[in-house]
Amino acid sequence: NVLALTGDLVTAGDQPQAKPVFDIDSVHLLKMIDNLNNGMDLSGKDIAGKTSFFSGAAVDPGADPITPQFIKFKQKIESGSRFFQTQSVFNIEILDSFMKKITQPDVRILGGVLVLKSAKMARFLNENVPGIEIDEATIHELEKDPKPPSRGIKLAVKLVREMREICHGVHIMSIGREEIVPEILKQV
Repeated sequence: NVLALTGDLVTAGDQPQAKPVFDIDSVHLLKMIDNLNNGMDLSGKDIAGKTSFFSGAAVDPGADPITPQFIKFKQKIESGSRFFQTQSVFNIEILDSFMKKITQPDVRILGGVLVLKSAKMARFLNENVPGIEIDEATIHELEKDPKPPSRGIKLAVKLVREMREICHGVHIMSIGREEIVPEILKQV
């Protein structure tokens, strides 16, 4: 499997002084992978053999406006994406609305579940990570709980249960706490 991402601007990362490189974006990377899977090099010339990459890409169901996101979504499908991982979703209605607009039945969507550790983390994500929007009610739940990491796990379990009803699977982002993933899966 290959997840083709354009990535965020370097100014959003931990090395903001790095030089941005725009040689290729996710749509072009998907097309390159599709060429290799069809026995062609990057310029479309035949090569000996084929690859068998299963390519995917990212999508943000909460993008506002959503129209440019759907244009890019369709371009990624046309370029060979067979699955999508969503940006972290905290509002299940947004994901449900997005799923109802998809007309390509053979494309699989994995809902993004980010496990929150604290209200401080939630606020940081809201302020600094493009595409993430955590509502005040969720932040308040984390603030009032004496064990915020446990509350974050409970919220993740709830999201996984809800997402399983409307999309094809989930991807859990535990951000350095991979040991909690089995605990989440046991509760689902």
